[in-house]
Amino acid sequence: MALLARHDRMYNESLRTLVTVNDGIATVRVELDVGHPVAERQSTDLAVGVLYSLIRELAGHSWRPLSVCFAHPPPEDDTTATSTASPSSRPIWIAP
Repeated sequence: MALLARHDRMYNESLRTLVTVNDGIATVRVELDVGHPVAERQSTDLAVGVLYSLIRELAGHSWRPLSVCFAHPPPEDDTTATSTASPSSRPIWIAP
């Protein structure tokens, strides 16, 4: 995780991947910095999905996050979001 975060600009120059570890649990935060104000929701959600897939590919398909959280309410139809996650790591929608 630290290696991915340290080199995040190599695979996306607008991506900031922040990793913290407390009590043996790693938390990964994804932020986008495109240099000017934009509607980031779709881009951030895509970045989270790509990072999820990248970690899963590198760590193996048995890897399961404890949770995947988004800082916005759920979409009207969350079928796509929930179908790509494992039952133990369904998205958590957090309304601001």
